[in-house]
Amino acid sequence: GVVSCMIDILGGAVASWHQIKDIQDHPVEEQLKKMGAVRTLDMRVDYLRPGKGKEFTVTGSVLRDGKKVLVIRMELKNEEQSLIATGTGTFLVA
Repeated sequence: GVVSCMIDILGGAVASWHQIKDIQDHPVEEQLKKMGAVRTLDMRVDYLRPGKGKEFTVTGSVLRDGKKVLVIRMELKNEEQSLIATGTGTFLVA
């Protein structure tokens, strides 16, 4: 549960921040509303090894940038850079 939650939160954050580039000149209230409208449509998590470690890093990148939907690839690693899990999420941004 914790691993999938971390991956989902990071995917949503990447999708939210990705939207800012298109509306950075708009009022802050509009930016916050747009960022808050991001929803997870679908997510797949592949668990590759046990989630052992003291510090974890989650990274994400945009695979597909559409007007209404973004596809984000996420990875969770521990302090030894061992890949714990990967995820692919589809996020509604419209």
